[in-house]
Amino acid sequence: SFFLHVELDVCSCAKAQLERIARHIALRVERGLSSTSATQPLVVLDAFCGAGGNAIQFALHDMYVIAADVDATKIALARNNARVYGVDSFIEFVQCDSIAFMRDAGANARLRAIDAVFCSPPWGGPGYHLHAMFRLGTMQPYSGEDVLNAALAVSPNVAMFLPKNTDPRDMQDLGVLALERGSVCGTKALSTLTLCEVEFNGLSKKRKALTMYFGALAQSCNPDIR
Repeated sequence: SFFLHVELDVCSCAKAQLERIARHIALRVERGLSSTSATQPLVVLDAFCGAGGNAIQFALHDMYVIAADVDATKIALARNNARVYGVDSFIEFVQCDSIAFMRDAGANARLRAIDAVFCSPPWGGPGYHLHAMFRLGTMQPYSGEDVLNAALAVSPNVAMFLPKNTDPRDMQDLGVLALERGSVCGTKALSTLTLCEVEFNGLSKKRKALTMYFGALAQSCNPDIR
């Protein structure tokens, strides 16, 4: 991809989604939403788009993407990279505070059309791996619970990309939070938000990160998706 004039800044290099993992997550979202009454094309909010790795994969899988990031430089990088992959017409870029943007779901017509939310929030830099257990409450400027709460205001179908060493207690807390929100969360009717799934993402037998799936996305685990 680098030979195709893909652009990354220093921070994006440290946390750039490996393309194979990003593609896998896009397949999971596509498969999960296929069992719902969502209209076509599916609409996904990439709430922390960074250099656009995930937004591009969603678009390559025939989804329309709203890609948000507070950093104007990252928006510019993502826009360029989407152009390189030929999917820039399927991605709407929004420079904003993503949490505030999602919390405004009730008053924002664009957000009411969203079928799923993908969140890869800031982990605080590459130093996260120096801790035996990474606490989601230490993420800045928003904790893991802040992120999930805001995402659930938009849709019950959420995927959160998190450090591989995330403390299991924090994952449990997010699952409980989603369960407590129940059918009152999101801007769309929800029949099952009781499901939560943790998937460890690895390449070459090495664990790279983990993804937590909520709502219909948690039902989409399929051995045929690689």
